[in-house]
Amino acid sequence: MRSVDCLRIAARKSPLARIQAESVGKLLEDCHSGLRCEIVALATRGDDRLGVPLKALGGKGVFTREIDQAVLAGRADLAVHSLKDLPADDPDGLTLAGSPKRASWRDVIAGFPGSGLSDVPPGSGLGCGSARRRAQLARARPDLVFHEVRGNIHTRLARAENNGWAGVVMARAALERLGLAIPFADIGEIVLPAAGQGALGLVVRKDSLETLEAVRMILHGPTTQAVLAERAFWRRLGAGCHAAAAALARPVDDSGESYFLEGRVLSRDGTSLLAGRREFIRDEGEAAGQMLAMELLAKGAGEPPFSFQ
Repeated sequence: MRSVDCLRIAARKSPLARIQAESVGKLLEDCHSGLRCEIVALATRGDDRLGVPLKALGGKGVFTREIDQAVLAGRADLAVHSLKDLPADDPDGLTLAGSPKRASWRDVIAGFPGSGLSDVPPGSGLGCGSARRRAQLARARPDLVFHEVRGNIHTRLARAENNGWAGVVMARAALERLGLAIPFADIGEIVLPAAGQGALGLVVRKDSLETLEAVRMILHGPTTQAVLAERAFWRRLGAGCHAAAAALARPVDDSGESYFLEGRVLSRDGTSLLAGRREFIRDEGEAAGQMLAMELLAKGAGEPPFSFQ
């Protein structure tokens, strides 16, 4: 660590990313007397090319690569990411230290004042750039029409209103962290999330023992255990962000000792589905995620019609 009384936190320049980084800074300052945190806001390739679909930019990593490089180069002490944006493997020299307590993992249709997907009128348009979300929604409602949309939340909502779409599919955690009081329909019972959705990932240099020790104080054990299982499932599948793959691990109870993991792989149009579930105990999430992935791979995940490309 550059200074025992200061930690530099790298994050994207977006309002949401800054709020997330500031929340981590406050947790750290509350846990360590005299510690001061500074936010190092950086632009990423994904932020600079909002008009280009994520698939064309290379998918996961376009929102994190420049942030992680700042940590590696010593311009920051740690990085704060939306965990669902992180690639499966840590860059050389860095480690995913863990996660603070997870926010909501659920997806919603933002801007739509209904109680759920059943309230959306037939043939409605939805802003949705995620293959995972599209496939699960299309399986439940093949009448819906999906439109590629990127940018900050206000930009996406404006596009929906201007084009007469019913709303925009996004993570509930983003709305909550931004404090946006807008109507939404919860679709969490239909759409399983991306691995790590709703959680933050704290990335630190492997050789920065002081930073690792400072960060350890704010990690949430059940969240870290759950997202390790989800990411292991996704990693073993070999599924990138273009795949219609989803995973969710949740504690069985408040003890944080036992968990269950659900995983899904779908065809792009949602007509084909492979799904499984495993229970695991604390510290065995990595193995559980890998075993569930291998179970689905043995059933044909990764082969047509379950394309990971």
